[in-house]
Parts: sequence; structure tokens; C-alpha cells
Amino acid sequence: MTKDQLLTQISAISLIVHDIHLFLDTHPGDAKALKDHKKLSEELQKLVREYEKKYGPLMNFGHQTVDAEGNWIQGPWPWQNK
Repeated sequence: MTKDQLLTQISAISLIVHDIHLFLDTHPGDAKALKDHKKLSEELQKLVREYEKKYGPLMNFGHQTVDAEGNWIQGPWPWQNK
């Protein structure tokens, strides 16, 4: 997948996972929702790992250590894209 395709997939699955999470707040015993949440959360984590391996960290607070090979100083910066 390209960088843009990965970001699109990450955004879409993140929204779905968040929505299911909110549903589970009021329906904690829904087995299908729990199963879907687990499956999609694992897929989201896989996509995020793939993106970060290729392009660097998506978030900097609580997800990367300071010694993460200087990923956040490697360009281009978001405002330098396109």
C-alpha cells in the first residue's frame, strides 16, 4: 500500500473501532461487537505498525521513546507534503 492508502485505511478502521467502542459502552455483553472490536483493533495495530515502519511515527506522545532512531526528525514534515 502507498502512504496515502495506509493513512486512509488507518483512519477508516480507527473510526469504526471507536464507534464499536462507544456501542460497547452501552452494550457490554454484545458478543458480535466484542469480536468485531477485537478483530478490527488487531487490524488497526497491524496497519499502524506497517505505516510506522515505512514512514515514521504517527503520534509522538506515549507511543515512541526518545531514542526511536530520530524518526521525528526525518522529513518531509507534514506541511512539506505535496
